[in-house]
Amino acid sequence: MSAGLRFCRSCGRELGTGLRFCNACGHPVPGLDGPTLTRIPAVADPLASQAPPGPVPPPQQGPPPGIGPQPHGRGRPSYLIPLIVAVTVLLVGGGSIGAVALVRHSTAHYPKRVTAAPTPTGSASPVSSGPDSVSPSSSAPPSPPGQVTIGGMTIGISAVNTDSDATAVAATLAAYFGGIDSQNYRGAWDTFTSDEQAAAPYDAFASNESTTQDSQVTVQSIQHDSGGNLEADVSFQSQQAGQYGPNPGETCTDWTLDYRLVPATGVTSGAVSVSYLIDKVTFIGPGHTAC
Repeated sequence: MSAGLRFCRSCGRELGTGLRFCNACGHPVPGLDGPTLTRIPAVADPLASQAPPGPVPPPQQGPPPGIGPQPHGRGRPSYLIPLIVAVTVLLVGGGSIGAVALVRHSTAHYPKRVTAAPTPTGSASPVSSGPDSVSPSSSAPPSPPGQVTIGGMTIGISAVNTDSDATAVAATLAAYFGGIDSQNYRGAWDTFTSDEQAAAPYDAFASNESTTQDSQVTVQSIQHDSGGNLEADVSFQSQQAGQYGPNPGETCTDWTLDYRLVPATGVTSGAVSVSYLIDKVTFIGPGHTAC
């Protein structure tokens, strides 16, 4: 250390020659005849040279603003105090990412209202597209019909709609029952073979059927024999005048009959072309009951 160096008694800075006040802290410099300091100066805060010292404010008394009782009962809820303090600390020391994480964690302890997403009205249920899912084939064949209407007469064939002769049988029955309902008794009688016409002459047939209306005609079964003939079991209902009923005074009758049908070629009954003619009619069980 060089002899004769002087230092400020207040801040320890080295004093220049002839100064009356310290350049660093402004403390008065004693006279040149005073004692010379020879101690090693303390390392001072570099920021101290950038701002003159001033009075230190006294520590704040009481709680920080916004904490504790507030006028007019408008203070913050007590559960927010630790949250505010924690967020402040994180913003200063850990950055905004930590603060966001803390806020999410804290709010998770308070109940939330969960609203289910609305289901679109009329929307269809979702269909799986995985390997096990089966989609309906657009090329699937349509289901066989349960009934057919020929010449204005409807015949039920749901019990026999897979039989290859179901439509041909229905055509013969439609010509027969449709002729009776439309009072085309000749067309109905033309569905008989010559043997059946001989057993039921036209005049007697037309007279007996003159008040009859048939409905609910349904083919219950079809049986085939080796000669190409068919046995068709048929049920239907008839309405007639009482004197023409199977029993005296019977105006409504449920029938169950067996029609023996034989192949025919080029036969037309009314507007209906038929492939089979009625060769014989027999009762199934009692054959008829009053309805």
